[in-house]
Amino acid sequence: MVNRSIFLVLNLRKPIRILKSKLENNNVLMVSRPTSLTNRSSLDNIRCHSSDSKSSVRSNGIKMEKYELSDRLVLHKVRSRDAWCWPSDPSKILVIFFPWLNAKEKHITKYRELYAELGLDVLTVKSKNSHFLWPPNSVRLAQHVDEVLQKNLSEYEHYICHSMSAGAYNLTVLGMCSRDKDQGTLLKKFKAIVLDSVVVGTGRAGVIKDLPSGEESNALDKMIKGVASSISSSRYVHSLVALLSKVYFGLTKKYTLDFYEKSVDAVCNKPVLVPTLVIGSKDDQLSDAAVTEQVVKIWKSRNEFPVTLHMFDHSQHAQHYMLHKKEYTAIHRKFLDEVFSHVSFHGEGNSSYLKSKL
Repeated sequence: MVNRSIFLVLNLRKPIRILKSKLENNNVLMVSRPTSLTNRSSLDNIRCHSSDSKSSVRSNGIKMEKYELSDRLVLHKVRSRDAWCWPSDPSKILVIFFPWLNAKEKHITKYRELYAELGLDVLTVKSKNSHFLWPPNSVRLAQHVDEVLQKNLSEYEHYICHSMSAGAYNLTVLGMCSRDKDQGTLLKKFKAIVLDSVVVGTGRAGVIKDLPSGEESNALDKMIKGVASSISSSRYVHSLVALLSKVYFGLTKKYTLDFYEKSVDAVCNKPVLVPTLVIGSKDDQLSDAAVTEQVVKIWKSRNEFPVTLHMFDHSQHAQHYMLHKKEYTAIHRKFLDEVFSHVSFHGEGNSSYLKSKL
């Protein structure tokens, strides 16, 4: 317990030291406009399709080739696409999976299999606490993903994005960076999005400022609780995380909370206009069901893209598939069937669904 606490303190002190150094040198990184993508740092440890990064794996009877593209990106290519039953070419479709913070491989595998068993390749974008605690790290991760997709995985013409919990934050930052860089060229390849257990609330850094009912559901508190849960199950550690996090966010407001505000604004007011499946539960302590429903209501009222919402009565954060496997699989498969059956996978652009049956 003590070791975990020390680790947490050190993890929070690092970005504060960086911030202090930048302020002293008058070289402040303005996160209101994320790090320019025209000045990218080189991609360290990229090992795309090299022989030393390739290995054969078998998961639940599915044979795949695993490529460790970098420390944060892992590509799984299926050997057989015999299960594919839709008119589009599955070899041109890539699933980009954003799991929750510090997700274990044994859990990531379960979600990867949802797509691999259909004959789809999956790129996993692994995230850690520092990506959330210090937004410039998330921006760099987004740059990293963008460059790998365009330079190393250019054979894929269409993307299906699936995010879990705080993974939705990194997915959102990827979209923000794409728009900042080249008017969203990357986003034009998006064909569908799955949002599972998105951490949402009201107030500061909240997707919406308040609920029609007048109830409060502080988004920042939920974010902090999510970070604490990814570190330890100890109540002592949770209390320590809450205290340190509030101090940290108070000191770094301009570089953290202000950026979160922009990211949640992008979620609510600048969503990617593709079919979207939102999954949550009514008793999720980290994702307020009322807020989730309100956001979906706002999206639907604009009639710009089809949105499907499924709320479990009783479940746990980022555990819906594990606890309701049969129901989750049915909902997920139905959504994908509608996407692959009615959305055009020919040519660029993601607005073809407007003429579909969705």
